[in-house]
Amino acid sequence: VSAYDGEIFHWENYLNNEIATGNDMLGNQRTFNVKKNGRNDYSMIDEKRGIYIYDANGSTFTYNLNKDKPVVTSGRLVTSSNNTWPSGAVSLLANLSIVVDYFENNLGRDSFNDRGGLIYAAYNDPVDNAFSHTRSEAVYTVLRFGSGRDRINSLDTIGHEYMHSVERSISNITSSSNH
Repeated sequence: VSAYDGEIFHWENYLNNEIATGNDMLGNQRTFNVKKNGRNDYSMIDEKRGIYIYDANGSTFTYNLNKDKPVVTSGRLVTSSNNTWPSGAVSLLANLSIVVDYFENNLGRDSFNDRGGLIYAAYNDPVDNAFSHTRSEAVYTVLRFGSGRDRINSLDTIGHEYMHSVERSISNITSSSNH
């Protein structure tokens, strides 16, 4: 970019996102971003929106809240060797993307903390509830969704938990919610 007049001389996209499709838990085909790690290696990471999708595998999704990123101690990042995806992961990523885009396009927020904060979201947690965990000084939030299919298919539920992260970043409160 020219310092003189702002003209762009050369532009290169350093994101490794590719467009993927998959069926959500309601059987609807959805389109979403995934990260291509190698020739036949994909992760359910939307680098554009800073979203990482984890499967709790039916056990409690656990992690340590460190300053820069959570250290996941159970659960796994959703990956694929053939770009096909579990329906629960598709539902969560597609719906969370809608919520994040709403906050950006209608409220002008750059992620939950208005600084491009990362979003770690897990589904298939055995609890019949949803949670938001955010440290006020952290550059990320963790969203957990119980195994009930209504949790990750509901924009209301996902938006509700995301909003807890927004309000914590604004108010500087550190806590978790489960309602």
